[in-house]
Amino acid sequence: MASVAAEATYINPRVAENQTPIQEVELRPDPWVHQAIWILPDLLTMLSVINSSQLPSYISVDEYAGGLLRHSYLAAWGMFANNCDNGDEKTYTAMPAEARLVADVSFARVFTWLGLYLLMTVCGALTMLKTLRGVDLRPPEKMVKE
Repeated sequence: MASVAAEATYINPRVAENQTPIQEVELRPDPWVHQAIWILPDLLTMLSVINSSQLPSYISVDEYAGGLLRHSYLAAWGMFANNCDNGDEKTYTAMPAEARLVADVSFARVFTWLGLYLLMTVCGALTMLKTLRGVDLRPPEKMVKE
């Protein structure tokens, strides 16, 4: 299914945020879905053999298989949609949006982190002073007299 939006905000190359209210969204079937699913086994084999998807396989086999399936389907559908839609000329305009990441950190956590790092710095400085003033850096008296 494809949806038609009057206006969408470009987030990153894989995400466009649609601002259309759900009541006004028009869903229509995409003609390339069946063709993309038809060539999916060949594309899955090719991507897994050459490992060009850059998916980490050491974390979880299920996540790797799901990611490989997602990349393969999107590659197949994108190839058909971009190269075979001759009659429907599409013009895409991208408007970069501001970053959407927001940190939610409490003051207690920030000051705990700051306190621990200051404590580590003070301990390091005290250890350095103790070492530099200690007797273990002085040569033995026997070697000095000789």
